[in-house]
Amino acid sequence: MRRRAVITLLAGATLCASAAFGEPVRGRPLVGVLFPGQSTSSRIEALLQGLRDHGYVDRRNIAIMIRAADFDRARLAPLAGELVRSGADVLVTSSSAGVLAAQAATRTIPIVFGAISDPVALGVARSLAHPGGNVTGVTLLAPEIAGKRLALIKEALPAATRVAVLQNPDSASIASNARDFEAVARSLGLELRVFAAAQPAQFDEAMAGAAAWSANAVMSMDDPLFENSPGPLAAAAARHALPLMCSAPDMADAGCLFTYGVDIVANWRHAASFVDKIIKGAKPADLPIENPTRFVTVLNLKTAKALGITLPTSMLLRADKVIE
Repeated sequence: MRRRAVITLLAGATLCASAAFGEPVRGRPLVGVLFPGQSTSSRIEALLQGLRDHGYVDRRNIAIMIRAADFDRARLAPLAGELVRSGADVLVTSSSAGVLAAQAATRTIPIVFGAISDPVALGVARSLAHPGGNVTGVTLLAPEIAGKRLALIKEALPAATRVAVLQNPDSASIASNARDFEAVARSLGLELRVFAAAQPAQFDEAMAGAAAWSANAVMSMDDPLFENSPGPLAAAAARHALPLMCSAPDMADAGCLFTYGVDIVANWRHAASFVDKIIKGAKPADLPIENPTRFVTVLNLKTAKALGITLPTSMLLRADKVIE
């Protein structure tokens, strides 16, 4: 497949689980990429760019095979198994569900993650410094980030007392996330209530529930379900006049009021450095898991105006990006 054709394919933003991107080529390392949700062009291109930075070009000296479960948890295990049977030399994935499915499929093939909250709590690594198994990569630091997001909500909406927390009930990170940010909520005088959505079709129902509870704002947790569907998520919040705090920076472009979090696209690009080291002989057990070092704040003034909210000047001055 020529690169021009590849980019054309990426423009569709979603690859079905049966579609292949760079079928196995004899004599070239095969990187299997497993998306628990949809395979987004920005993540794929970030990984490809990261690989190019290390001298790898798909179909020239490396092959890439992509499988996406489209948020159907039952498809993850079969897709992970398919990548393993195809002879992948390394697997790349994201989210707790993706990592667990990949590790269930193989305890020997190296697995690199581009975004999960706590690999130690998840049970896939002994420690960040010494993973000790076949899994390594870049974390999201989600518990700490959730607390900071609550603080930003309180700064933007000083009178807020209730925040609805939107979670994917299929996420394996829920328990560790909740423990860490509930203490922050108490210190800010905020009451939290969790509302669940496992599919984009459930966003409106969750937002309706939050509105009925008289939530002052909604905070979506780090999860591919929300990050890959920012448009429907923001639209559901807007229908119920709810200010929405999102995770990934690019979600503000879709209509979230503000976002604070890790640049996940940068995480995916950096994941390529782990792939490079593994191809050159490094063992994931010996590759320290890394935490992100840069967090991005984006404010959407269009959404603020639609909601009748005036964001504090202090937030505007600190923001990395303001959408007007």
